Amino acid sequence: LLVWALDCDIWASNKESRPHSLFDKAHKPHFDDPRVNLFLALSPLLLGCEFLCVAFISWMRGRSHKFDRANEEDNPFGPELQVSLGILVMAVFVAWAALSLVEEQYGKLVMEVAMFFFVGVGLYVALQIGFKQILEMQRRNPTLQMVTNIIFSDWTKAALGLVLMPIMPVYFGVQFLRHTVRDYLQKKGLLENRESIELFGAVSKWDKASVFVKMMYASISLVFVQFCLKLLPALLVLLKTALRQVDLLVCLSVLFVAEMALFLFPPVSGQPLYILVTVVLVPKLGYETAVKFWIGIAVSLAFCLVVKLSAVAVEQKLIGKPFSNSVTVKNFIGVHTPFIKALRYILSQPGLSRAKVAVLTGGPDWPTSVLTGILDLPLLSMLYGSLPVIFLIAPCCVSGGFMLRAAAEQDERTKGMYNALKEISGVLALLLPATLNVFLVHFVQSVTTQFHKDLNDPTSTWQRDPHESEILELVKKNETLAKTYSERTHWDQQPYCIHIVSVIGTLLSSLATYVLLCGKPIRPFGLEDKQEDLPGGSVAGLIQPTGWAVLVIVGLVTLCLIVVL
Repeated sequence: LLVWALDCDIWASNKESRPHSLFDKAHKPHFDDPRVNLFLALSPLLLGCEFLCVAFISWMRGRSHKFDRANEEDNPFGPELQVSLGILVMAVFVAWAALSLVEEQYGKLVMEVAMFFFVGVGLYVALQIGFKQILEMQRRNPTLQMVTNIIFSDWTKAALGLVLMPIMPVYFGVQFLRHTVRDYLQKKGLLENRESIELFGAVSKWDKASVFVKMMYASISLVFVQFCLKLLPALLVLLKTALRQVDLLVCLSVLFVAEMALFLFPPVSGQPLYILVTVVLVPKLGYETAVKFWIGIAVSLAFCLVVKLSAVAVEQKLIGKPFSNSVTVKNFIGVHTPFIKALRYILSQPGLSRAKVAVLTGGPDWPTSVLTGILDLPLLSMLYGSLPVIFLIAPCCVSGGFMLRAAAEQDERTKGMYNALKEISGVLALLLPATLNVFLVHFVQSVTTQFHKDLNDPTSTWQRDPHESEILELVKKNETLAKTYSERTHWDQQPYCIHIVSVIGTLLSSLATYVLLCGKPIRPFGLEDKQEDLPGGSVAGLIQPTGWAVLVIVGLVTLCLIVVL
């Protein structure tokens, strides 16, 4: 299926001919397209990986069903569920990182593959493992309890509502028909009287006031993040053009300040920033020969490592550290939860353990560094544990270098080879952090399993925060306030005018989401493009009419949200 998806994406993007398959005899493949060459080169590798995945899943299932699940000393989490959740986390990370890719079509492909894995693993968990087995394991595993709470939270329902809003009328129609037929059969005595079902199914049990508000928040956040990430390459190109005429020392100074400022912006991932450094520094040092080219890559790699470690120090000491004594902030991030306690235990270990490296290099840049400051962990230990990030930076620098070589190359065959190498490096830049995310989930689960008794013992001092007693009191207070607020703002307590505004806001939120994801609101623009390619010479020129429409819709959603709140 993965090979088929890649095949279809390559040919569907070809405007000259759109065959249904790579094996369509009526069309000949365009071998000058580097994506076709890349696909042909990777096909045996992809097939081999698929066979390995099948073998691994078969081995995993055979091994996992040998466990005595009634034994408390055994692994209560279940190897199947552990790997499944790791793949889900990897899919989410890859989808997030794909939003920062410099080319629109490849980001879309990665998003599609990540969604395929997400849906497939979700169905595997539901059908093969089963919800009953999950609930049994949930009672004994804190990590699974946290994941389950997230899955069944109002935020997850809001996300589903945004995506499934267009088919809601069909769902309600089916539920109404089901309810009508059931009542008719019961009255005729053709069906045993059982517990009555809700007219509109499980949706009728939702806290609609809370879910609708979160749907509006989610759509506003989604539009903000998407616009920031899609317009970021254009801003970076403007910076690259401005630095082209200055000397190397001034260039390094300005580039360092700009990179640090972007690292302090939470939605921005590190990949495009590392590529920017390469496309700015390599031309300064020259890349006419192979030696100069690789020297430029090495200098870019060293500079990126310095920027990354500097950002870690600034985020930890200047952002996270001031909140290390804040009970409110610690309650917000959940330092009293098993997940954060497991992270604290892993990060407190000396040296370069595998778990520590997975957390510091595989976790999101900004949240991870700020968390270490809030937990008041030693800076030198965090910097030392972050050094292996150089292996994640290297593919980005190599990808940026071959981007430059491809743009300067006149021979089409050589240019296609450089483009293929650029894409392979870009794929590695995504896969390495995603793999580390899988290991991160594994290590956190192992710690929560190892210290299961301490996590369930309220009197235990294991990884206990100095302010934990105050935090637990604040948690109880917030739960009481949340319950009171929920009762006063319950859907049944709100006037009809607020109902109307809430419904309008949610409909507009879903509309904004679909226009954003399907309407191409921003014209594709990558780091390899030039400032002259900007429509009208400004970043705003990249926003298409559908993009302005999305901004108008989000403005209306914001007004609805203000009225409801």
